[in-house]
This record gives sequence, C-alpha cells and structure tokens, in this order.
Amino acid sequence: MAAHSTAEIEQTFKISQEGGVTIFEPQVRQDGVQLFIANDGPLQLARPGNGGMRLLEYPDEKTAIADAVRLAEGMTRKHNCYNTGFSGAKLVVRCSEEVTPKSVDRLSLMEDCADALEALQGTVWTGCDLNTTGDDMDMLVDKTPYVLAGLGSKVDTNIATAMTTVGSILGLVDAHCIDINTQTFMVQGCGKVGMHVARTLVSLGAKKVLTCDISEERANIEGCTPLSSSENWYDQDVDFLVPCANSLAINERVLQRMPPPSFVVGATNQPFSSHAVRDAFDKNGALHIPESISSGGAIMADSIEWALPKLFRTVEPQLVYDWILDVSKAKSKELSLRAENEALNIKRVVDCVYEGSDTVPVGLRFPDWLRENGHEVQTE
Repeated sequence: MAAHSTAEIEQTFKISQEGGVTIFEPQVRQDGVQLFIANDGPLQLARPGNGGMRLLEYPDEKTAIADAVRLAEGMTRKHNCYNTGFSGAKLVVRCSEEVTPKSVDRLSLMEDCADALEALQGTVWTGCDLNTTGDDMDMLVDKTPYVLAGLGSKVDTNIATAMTTVGSILGLVDAHCIDINTQTFMVQGCGKVGMHVARTLVSLGAKKVLTCDISEERANIEGCTPLSSSENWYDQDVDFLVPCANSLAINERVLQRMPPPSFVVGATNQPFSSHAVRDAFDKNGALHIPESISSGGAIMADSIEWALPKLFRTVEPQLVYDWILDVSKAKSKELSLRAENEALNIKRVVDCVYEGSDTVPVGLRFPDWLRENGHEVQTE
C-alpha cells in the first residue's frame, strides 16, 4: 500500500523538524494529552521507522518533543547496530494537567494512535515502551496493523530486551577472561526488563546481585539482595552497574558518589545524563557497552516478526531468547576486543561493529541460527 501524499500528511499532522528528525503531532480526543511521533529520516516503506510508545508526564511540550527526538535518534543507532531492517522512530505521549499515565483514557488514546499510524501508511511501526502494555497493543492492533509487540506469539519482548543486556554482560566476561561467579552486579530498576536481567544473572551464578527499584517490592527477587530504603544504588561498590530504569539516571551525583564500576551495561536508553558524565566514567575505567547493543532485543524480535511472521508466531520463545543472547554476546565481545578492553577506546571503535543496511536484516538470519543449532525451520 502506498503511503499518503505529502499534502495528505500535512493535513493530518502538525509537523516540525529537529535536525534530521521529523515530529508529527496528530489531533487527539482527550484534553491534557498530546501524541508526538518522531521519525529519524525520511518516511519510507522499504525501511520504516520503528520505536515503542512511551507514556509519561512531561512539564511542557518542548520537553516531550526533545525526549521523542532523542529517543528516535537512539532507536536509529539500535536498528543500525543489528540491521533490523528499520530506521529509528519513537512515539511519545505527553500527559499534563490532571491526566496521568494511570488515569488516561487508553482506548481513546489507542484510537488516536491508530488513526495516526494509518495516516502514515506503514512508514512508522510501534510497540510497547514505558507505561504501555500488551493490553494497549491488543487494542491498537484491532485498529491498525502497524504494531510489533510479539502479538500472536508467546515471545515476551521484555525478556528479549533483557537477553541483550545479559548477552552483552557475557560478552564482556569472555573478552576479559573473567568468571561470572566472581562478579558483583547492581541492577538499578527491576521493572518489566530489569527483573529478568536480575533473575538471569542469579541463574548464571553471579557472586552477588544487588537490586533496587522505586517500588521497593519489585526489588525482592529470589537470589538477589535488595537495597534497603536508606541505601542508594550509586553508593554501591560493584563490578557491573546494570541500569534498567529511566534514562539519564547516571548523572553528576552518581559520578561523584559511586565507586567506579569496571563495567556499565544495561537496558536503559541513554543512561548517562550528559556526554561529560559518560566521558568521566570512561576516564575512570568504567567500560560502557552502548545500549544500541545491550538493549536491542525487542527490535531484534521485531525484525523476525516483520520479516518472518509465521515463524515468529510458531517458534518456541526460548529459542528467540537464546538467539538474541548469542548475537548480543558476540557483538559485545567483538566491541570490547576491538577496544583492547579499554573504556576510553569504545567510542572510537563502536561504529566498526554496526552493520550496514546492505547486509541481510538480522531477523532473516534467525533461521540459519536455528539450523546451526539443530532445529527445524518452517517459514512458509
């Protein structure tokens, strides 16, 4: 199906530009709610934008748009890292006035989102993100096909994301010739992704896994050591800092207070509050695996769902998770070795492990991995 003409899109959306990112704002039914669709690059069917729908309270429109732009650019890096077949996009829903993520009329919101995606005619796809759920996506997919969220499959995209974090950790363990049984971890954030990261680290035999969350009960994970309400995660002396919460949490205070970890690897999009803080962590020897590698599991699953929908719906989910872990482990290990296992070298060599758009999209490579590991493949 061809995309709508430029004139039709201009009639449907209020459109603005931030660098290479275009922001589309459709009309919505609810007062106190705004929807922004940020797409990094031109709209195209051959390589559509893909990014989840984030639902948060923002103090003003400018802040919400800035978040959408930042996240869309981050999604481009993720998609390019693994060549998923997509470009970067992000949907940001701004709640304001008396509306909160808990009180928003979700059915009405999903209807507005569906109308917007239909107007863009397959050039932008979405799925879950902060404060949006599988139930939301079920409502959305009833009204538009441009949804990638593991629907019709038993694959949990939260576990998929967690497996890139764990795979990236294991890649570093291999590259640095260390034993995970000797390593300590601080998992910051134990929500839909962080809890799976923490559980998996325990199952792999990590020496100690500290956990924390703004909802303290979520940090109570079997085999882990939750921080008390009087303890701060940034005061912990650990080998691995594993951020799995909101963006920009690693800030100047963390830099000043936290004993430098050996590694920073997590699921959080853009964990550092600024380039200066990231550079300071590098100088302190904290080797950071970029989130384009360590949190790309959901979009790797999306790549299968988009390219091989029948296989995605029928494959055993654990095989998808194992594949994601293997691919991210190899990429993390390659990056660290290219950097000679030095934190300061990561930025210089990271582009070397990104894949060009002329390579086979990662989802289409999944059947080869299945065959190599002795599994039957049915793609028809």
